[in-house]
Amino acid sequence: MRSKDSEYFAELVLCPSNRNEIPVLRALEKSLIAEARSPANIERIRVGIRRDGDCVRIELYADTLSHLRAVVNSFLYLIHSAVNSIELVSASMVSEERGGNE
Repeated sequence: MRSKDSEYFAELVLCPSNRNEIPVLRALEKSLIAEARSPANIERIRVGIRRDGDCVRIELYADTLSHLRAVVNSFLYLIHSAVNSIELVSASMVSEERGGNE
């Protein structure tokens, strides 16, 4: 989708499905803000991250559709990796609490 200033634009919205996910989303927000501050190609890509209630909005702008696709894929991969890491750590902690037999 093109924004009004002729750049390509995409928006990702991350919302918690329950109250337990809010701290995870805040930690994810902080890591994504760090990534947004130094995009790979500052002349071609802009990233904005802001909180909207309990949700986090990620606004991605690029000069071409292929650059937009690349930055969207990068952020989706970062989110996916972070969520997988959190799930692995959580599963490991649960296993240790149960005696480490899992």
